[in-house]
Amino acid sequence: MGLFDFIADCLGENADDFSQTESEAFIDAVVYAMLIDRRIDSNEEEELARQLDRLPWQSEVLKMDYVKSSSQEAGRNLSFEQKAAEYCAGIAGRLQREAAREVTLRACRNIVRSDGELKPVEQALVRELCVALGDSE
Repeated sequence: MGLFDFIADCLGENADDFSQTESEAFIDAVVYAMLIDRRIDSNEEEELARQLDRLPWQSEVLKMDYVKSSSQEAGRNLSFEQKAAEYCAGIAGRLQREAAREVTLRACRNIVRSDGELKPVEQALVRELCVALGDSE
């Protein structure tokens, strides 16, 4: 199963219950997890948009434009030691329902493992997300 198939499977039927705020937080978390190792395939952004079609979206901002904006914001927060805790807390604060938190954390865990190599910064990000989301890992 590929990364984006996994994201779609993570969302599954739970995606219907995501509020707009939770959808945006999910995208922010997934994009941050994808970028934390400072590498992203050139086709990932396009593929991400295709797979996130299940994610409810009720905004005047196009979903793909939001993903691009999220990528830029994540890029400004890649200094892990200085920025990750605050950035993850901001994401967690927008994931109000436990189900949305679980789906988001599961997607992020799998994204950082998707290339078969779990780098220290990726492990640290998962720990930081667990703390922010109130999950004991």
